[in-house]
Amino acid sequence: MRRTVLALVSAALLALCFASGGLWGLAWVALIPLLIAVDQDTLGFAFLRGYASGFLFFISTLFWIHHVTSLGLILLSAYLALYWAIFSVGVARSSSWHLARRVIFLASLWAGLEYVRAEVLSGFGWSALAHTQSVNILFIQMADITGTYGLSCLMVAVGVVIAVYLRVLLGREKMPAGFRSTAWGVVLVLCVVLVYGAGRLNVPAPLAKTRVALIQANVSLADYWDPLLKPYVVEKHLSLSHEAMKRAPQLIVWPETSFPQFIWDYPGLFEKVRSFAREYKVKILLGAVTKTGEAYFNSAILIDADGQMSQIYNKQHLVLFGEYIPFRKEFPFLAKLVPIDDFTPGDRPVIFRLPQGVTFSSLICFEDTIPFLSRQAAQNGAGFLVNITNDAWFGPSRQSRMHLDNAIFRAVENRMALVRATNTGMSCGVLSTGEVVACVTAADGRQVMVDGFLIMDVPVKGDAGAGALTFYTKYGDVFAMLCFIGILAMSLPIKRNGEA
Repeated sequence: MRRTVLALVSAALLALCFASGGLWGLAWVALIPLLIAVDQDTLGFAFLRGYASGFLFFISTLFWIHHVTSLGLILLSAYLALYWAIFSVGVARSSSWHLARRVIFLASLWAGLEYVRAEVLSGFGWSALAHTQSVNILFIQMADITGTYGLSCLMVAVGVVIAVYLRVLLGREKMPAGFRSTAWGVVLVLCVVLVYGAGRLNVPAPLAKTRVALIQANVSLADYWDPLLKPYVVEKHLSLSHEAMKRAPQLIVWPETSFPQFIWDYPGLFEKVRSFAREYKVKILLGAVTKTGEAYFNSAILIDADGQMSQIYNKQHLVLFGEYIPFRKEFPFLAKLVPIDDFTPGDRPVIFRLPQGVTFSSLICFEDTIPFLSRQAAQNGAGFLVNITNDAWFGPSRQSRMHLDNAIFRAVENRMALVRATNTGMSCGVLSTGEVVACVTAADGRQVMVDGFLIMDVPVKGDAGAGALTFYTKYGDVFAMLCFIGILAMSLPIKRNGEA
């Protein structure tokens, strides 16, 4: 029972870290109770304790999903808990190994499992251990080499060393061979990461900037869906845009699906948006549903200063059971359980163009949680990133901050500024260092479920060829692949002084 309680304590501690960004330091030790609980445990009990801990963690950190589907929250948490269970088996299996071998194995295992769950079944990389460090600007600079996986890997390595030391202090085991050298090795790596971070923070920001207005209208889903309130939704966005024009932005960004329903069903409303662009000679990026033939797309549309739709980007990564139903033809009953029509995914990124050669790329909704899409945009020459999203589905929950935590890493990975225009929050600007410089904020300090706008002079990354691309932009998740090599190498039988 004590082992089980310890495992659940880890889930609670790590969930607290996601509940409050100010507890990022706690995340470094949050896994220690779990590591102690399943150390030298039987593999079966380690799996069960890890699974229970993982289920508690995910159902706590992803509780906001219940606003959309309670059953989906339970099923998703039940699936994601498997990753904690597998890690716990790894802890128990490696209990007797040499400490250095064990640290490499467990740190690689955790990072490798995070990579797998971010890729399989459409991918769900939320609640990664590294995300707890989004406000720890000095530490996260390494993401431009390793992505989030290197940061998670190092945090687990630190936790394993501390857990072993605590077991020694508690009299659970003797001081393992190689403890001092292993501990100092982990400290050395941590120091290198911090020194690298300090160096990256001192790199001058791009001199070129473009002024962008981010609109946060805070329109409820009920208002979006009410046919009688379509004019109100558009007028509210136009009203906020009119106020923003007093600061003379070159680009105005509206959130995902900020134009309600279909453009062709409300030509008069869409003409008001086009007239606004012509009157103020400003470009507007807005979210809307578009149609080509029989295919529907979740799109970002750039309206130029002449009121024309100059460029359109169609969302490439659709949300499972939100924008499409997998295996619809093979399993027709799924369409009855989730009565939605399928969107069609876009097949390419789009580089939007502004005056003076300024370029940007758009990410729609959860696409800012998919590292590949941001890398793709950077490789194609985008000067900065724009995320448009509508998180009204999840109410005034922690989801908005967790969504931003994901986006922060996209900025650091590619050394590119990122701005977010969201319907209900958080609409903000993120520098290439991951620093959040401004958000739409109410007088009482709230940043979610409030309306307003934000003006930001966005640093624009210059086109200096391949040399301007980060290691991560060019090569992607090489570190994650190294973790799999580490898992395999450390898992091979080794005989040394009786150890196997």
